[in-house]
Amino acid sequence: MSPFEYQLAFSAVVLVIAGLLFWAIRRGDRYREQQRRERDDKDKPHSHLTA
Repeated sequence: MSPFEYQLAFSAVVLVIAGLLFWAIRRGDRYREQQRRERDDKDKPHSHLTA
């Protein structure tokens, strides 16, 4: 493989890893937000009406 092809492959791998990390972080944030909302709902049954 030529150096250019190595560069291309490396860039592709980095992009995939960055995308997976970004997706995992977004998913984790959404999960934590949902957990927090469920806890708040248990503490304050009508919180979603007043907020």
